[in-house]
Amino acid sequence: MPNILRAGFLTTSTKSPQVSASSIDKVYQPGLHTSYTKKAYVCIMLFDRKNLSNAQLIQMYRSLLYPRLIEEKMLVLLRQGKISKWFSGIGQEAIAVGATLALQQDEWVMPLHRNLGVFTTRQMPLHQLFNQWQGNQNGYSKGRERSFHFGSKAHHICGMISHLGPQLAVATGVALANKLGQKGKVSLAFTGKAVPARAIFMKP
Repeated sequence: MPNILRAGFLTTSTKSPQVSASSIDKVYQPGLHTSYTKKAYVCIMLFDRKNLSNAQLIQMYRSLLYPRLIEEKMLVLLRQGKISKWFSGIGQEAIAVGATLALQQDEWVMPLHRNLGVFTTRQMPLHQLFNQWQGNQNGYSKGRERSFHFGSKAHHICGMISHLGPQLAVATGVALANKLGQKGKVSLAFTGKAVPARAIFMKP
């Protein structure tokens, strides 16, 4: 059955294009439909809701927005010299947030330093995260460092390992334990693009 979505017309007569109030409902098959005229540009996109409610979609959007707002604040503090380092993941929020939302709350995640969305999606307290990043005693690593080398058993997040690859071995071990225990759960590891060149990636 075709999906019904709203077609908006963007006028080109002003410097700041606006969606006209004369939008109309049309029936289109899945996909992206565009057309050009001398006066208007029409873009129709299909958003497959997957039977998700409005509340669920809004929560997903908030989950994406939350780490972006933190990132922007931390980058400002970095430029002001109030923090010494920050590993930005701006533009990659959907990877961390989407993958974490797809998991059950008690399934283990092995993130890296640019996967802030994993920590926020697992609802780790923001004040404790900031204590961690500032190297304060109330942080997760008790002030021993100021980065993402920390985890939380309560949130099923394993602290990252700096050198490339080892997170895969940890995730494999967790997955094997789940399989042997017939728990029907998965584990998730994030890694860098250079890892396939390392031996640990090729080992079973």
